[in-house]
Amino acid sequence: MIRHLIFIAVLLFSTSGSHGQSVTNRLVFEPGQEIQVFITQKITTSQEIMGRSIDFNTDLTGHIQYKVTNTNEENTTLKHKVKRITFSFEGMGQNRSFDSDNPENADDPMAKSLVQRFSSGYDMIIDSAGKVIMVVNEKKNENEEAASSISMFSAFLQQAQVLFSTPKPGSDGFFKILPEYPVSKGSAWRDTAKNETGTTYSEYLVKEISDSTIQIEYSSQSENTMKTEMMGAEIKTSFKAKTKGVMTLDRKTKLLKSRTENTATEGVAETSFGNLPLSSKSELLIRVQ
Repeated sequence: MIRHLIFIAVLLFSTSGSHGQSVTNRLVFEPGQEIQVFITQKITTSQEIMGRSIDFNTDLTGHIQYKVTNTNEENTTLKHKVKRITFSFEGMGQNRSFDSDNPENADDPMAKSLVQRFSSGYDMIIDSAGKVIMVVNEKKNENEEAASSISMFSAFLQQAQVLFSTPKPGSDGFFKILPEYPVSKGSAWRDTAKNETGTTYSEYLVKEISDSTIQIEYSSQSENTMKTEMMGAEIKTSFKAKTKGVMTLDRKTKLLKSRTENTATEGVAETSFGNLPLSSKSELLIRVQ
């Protein structure tokens, strides 16, 4: 009888230990490590113009590389480089596409806008949790007019821009995911992120921790306002977005392995033709190797 009680006690102890295991937010990098990030985003947008609903379909893919040039217990330096961008757009009788690996696209105005907007390279220093400390050697955008012509799409590419655009010192950037304190299965936290266009409120839940991975479910709501210029006229777009997603982290390194999310957006574009309602749905997939 005593042996049975001891066995049950040991079993309960080991089981509770597996559920109560916690992890910290300290990232682990290797000198010279090259982190390959692949992103795919599909967006369907509907906009009402003169009582008619017009649909736009946008597809974006990207390959971004982060190379570890220095790392220690306190911080890590990474070199960011956009390896490839593909972009396709269909709507209003137009079909446009771009592939940065295709020399024939070099003179396309939309291609130039995309390159100017998204392909700047830089070096950044992050702390042990992933928060951006410093950005150096940033390639400045030399053609603001070209960049603004693609900015209408930027409203619906916000998550992709985290990878393509240059982060600001003090921001979380791409690598900062876990909170400042240790978490275990069932842990939840919230955060608020602000930028020049608006505010995003997010909630996170640690769904599972295994020997090799950490699975996190999250949701967010954002409110944004953007001003752009098209054909000499200013367009003010205000929109609200709701997102749900799942992230998988490597348990040892705390680096992202994959991320999937779905976003629904509703908004209004204020133009010289009046207020034009718009809505969109987005599917995002990020894989890290």
